[in-house]
Amino acid sequence: MALEVAIDIGGTFTDVVLLHGEQRRLVSTKVLSTPADPSISALQGLEKVLDAGACRGEDINVVVHATTLVSNALLEARGAKTAVVTTRGFRDVLEIAREHRFDLYDLFLEHPRPLVPRHRRLEISERIDNRGQIVSPLKLEEIEQISQYFLQTEVESIAICLLHSYVNNSHEQMVAQALRELIPGCFVTISSDISSEIGEYERFSTTVANSYVGPLIRKYLDKLAGKLNALRFSGDLYLMQSGGGLLDVPSIQRQPIRLAESGPAAGVLGAGFWANTKGLARALSFDMGGTTAKISFLDDGQPRQTDQFEVARSYQYKRGSGYPIKLPTVDLIEIGAGGGSIAWLDRAGLLRVGPESAGAEPGPACYGQGGTRPTVTDADVALGIIDPDCFAGGSIELYPENAFAAIEEHIARSMGVSVVEAAWGIKRVVDESMATAAQVYLSELGQDPRTTALIAYGGAGPVHACALARRLGVSKILIPPLASVGASVGLLTAPLSLEVSQSFISRLSDLDSSQLKAALSELERRTWNVIANINPASSTFVKKRAYLRYQGQFHDLSIELAEGDQALEPESLRNAFEACYKRTYGLVHTGYDIKVQRLSVTAYNHWHSHEEILSLIEEHTLRRDVLGDPHRDGHRLVYYGPEAGWVNVKTHNRAILSPGFRARGPLIIDDDASTIFIEDGDAVEVDKNSCIVVARSSQESHHDPVRD
Repeated sequence: MALEVAIDIGGTFTDVVLLHGEQRRLVSTKVLSTPADPSISALQGLEKVLDAGACRGEDINVVVHATTLVSNALLEARGAKTAVVTTRGFRDVLEIAREHRFDLYDLFLEHPRPLVPRHRRLEISERIDNRGQIVSPLKLEEIEQISQYFLQTEVESIAICLLHSYVNNSHEQMVAQALRELIPGCFVTISSDISSEIGEYERFSTTVANSYVGPLIRKYLDKLAGKLNALRFSGDLYLMQSGGGLLDVPSIQRQPIRLAESGPAAGVLGAGFWANTKGLARALSFDMGGTTAKISFLDDGQPRQTDQFEVARSYQYKRGSGYPIKLPTVDLIEIGAGGGSIAWLDRAGLLRVGPESAGAEPGPACYGQGGTRPTVTDADVALGIIDPDCFAGGSIELYPENAFAAIEEHIARSMGVSVVEAAWGIKRVVDESMATAAQVYLSELGQDPRTTALIAYGGAGPVHACALARRLGVSKILIPPLASVGASVGLLTAPLSLEVSQSFISRLSDLDSSQLKAALSELERRTWNVIANINPASSTFVKKRAYLRYQGQFHDLSIELAEGDQALEPESLRNAFEACYKRTYGLVHTGYDIKVQRLSVTAYNHWHSHEEILSLIEEHTLRRDVLGDPHRDGHRLVYYGPEAGWVNVKTHNRAILSPGFRARGPLIIDDDASTIFIEDGDAVEVDKNSCIVVARSSQESHHDPVRD
């Protein structure tokens, strides 16, 4: 194992973990993110772990990186000046969308505004039908006219979205080649490269989003590479995709939209690592950072995957209010409830929390950086849960008086309550918001939260994990080592991978298995070549899937295809689909034909084995190579609700807790860059892997926050 660095840039904090294989060390740190230039915080964190590890930039072999830059650019509408070239008659696909009202009763409903205005969406004369046959040939002279307009309007990026290009992309290729020659340096994306599947709206939307963020990501990666080079780094840089795999920089520069859920995916992989380690059949990953909370369901340690998601929703929980992205991603929900989420009163005087966040700049009021509005972190400080002298391992000084002043001015005075009562209300509201979102998410998956374990990580995750578990009815909570930098740990466990999908539409009654085999072989060739060339030292594997549905239905079910030609025969596909359908819905339908809709192939290989990472983490818990850890065992006053009031709670330093340690709440465990808040009656144990396992008390305590 060589020297590797994992960097996860979030909205509030940047987490960095250094893995030193030869010295068997892990070193971690957190620094405030720098939204104006994220590469600054990345380098600040990198330099801190290098200094602590007595290493140099030229010693690093690999940097793995997750970032929220793509999702933030789409949310804040600060991408490149983009244009669209499309088939005549399809200029308004992005505005027509699916003609779906995502809220029937909102008379003032606002649909997401297209990333490209109508005057920069231009049409050309060409047409290919749904079988790939050319109906109207492409007129290249129109491309020259369009290019002049683009040059005059200083377009930076172009999305080429032609009808039925998923079956025949020859026209898209010709248009792209012409525009690259006529407008040198312009970022050009063709839809058949991004999403080679039926569904023009989703395909167009994904392609436009890719073009919109393309120049921004290219500039960012160039800047980051320059700063790494200044440290004499000469290794390889890989980035986390939304689907949970790493990919090289050239591939990401062509398809930067694959980074849309980069950071959250890394965290879910980290939770999956621990679910596998502990043998948890069903688990909830709970990642609460400074800006948002992310929740994902893990089945036998594996995150659920989806082939489509939305970014930049104008209505937080309303499907259809954002931009659809047709690419593989880890299935999760994101809630505007982080440590920096701002508390406020609505017109009726009701207390609300989020989704607006104070972020890293100015940050919560207690950071002393100019923030004046109260946040969840301010409430946790006012309640005594967070020790202001030890926040983020002591690297960030907190000012409790600022937290009290902000809560008093904006919440307590208007509500006619004390500052502490207002702070307790903020905590209750944010806990309830996350629990409600998690319950909806799990019910849509058909899962009972009472049968799951909760794996908590992120800077604020351990603070709120017990309260969330109590509301969901979860009886077991797992807080792994390095929980505060859980997403960076997830980056170190991630494989190199590339998934490519393609429409393949055929009824099983008409299926030609040889054509199916040929399509899968082509997808395998495309994915395997990329991954095997990136990391030829490790064995590359492929996973093949087919997506099927009953004739007349709209949603697909995916089945993993076994090796061998027999698995591609209609009868084998039917048996596999019906078994999957019965597991999902509890029944099968007879007398209906089954339809293959699309195929996907994933090529992947692993840097490290599960055992290698686990042994390193276990050794890390013995050395505690975390920058700054001034916590000491003792007591502090913590507010446990209006009935219990202030409780003089025993506090422990996680760094000195050994496997076999047992205690019962109320209790505070101060971690390197987080705080584990244990409620009254909950049992705590440190297991053999140095994970903190919390068993929630079956009997509700007299100051249970659900009833407070």
